[in-house]
Amino acid sequence: MQGILELFIVYTIAYSLLLPVQAYALSVQRHSLPLLLTLCLMTEYCGVLLSLIHYAKFSVDGDGLNAVRVVGSFTDTLAQVLDSNNEIPPHTQNTCIYVCTNTSVITIRQVHGC
Repeated sequence: MQGILELFIVYTIAYSLLLPVQAYALSVQRHSLPLLLTLCLMTEYCGVLLSLIHYAKFSVDGDGLNAVRVVGSFTDTLAQVLDSNNEIPPHTQNTCIYVCTNTSVITIRQVHGC
């Protein structure tokens, strides 16, 4: 598990940069898809923060906070389920780009019908 704390620090920085961008996209366009993607990003961000707290404590004392890790894993899984349920209607004309992330991959989606 070497480097896991640094990995979650990088994820936290990336989510801290992506979340305001997605929040701005939500404020500009009133559609259910940006709302769902923002919810997905916020849920994933909470999971990463909880995992960061666990691994930071684990790096100090070797025990960590197991309950925080479990909740972080649950919110991470919930965000991935929300992300996998995004339905994009094929018959729309406008095109926008939204960002939704998973712990291992940042996915940029081209979304029709903004």
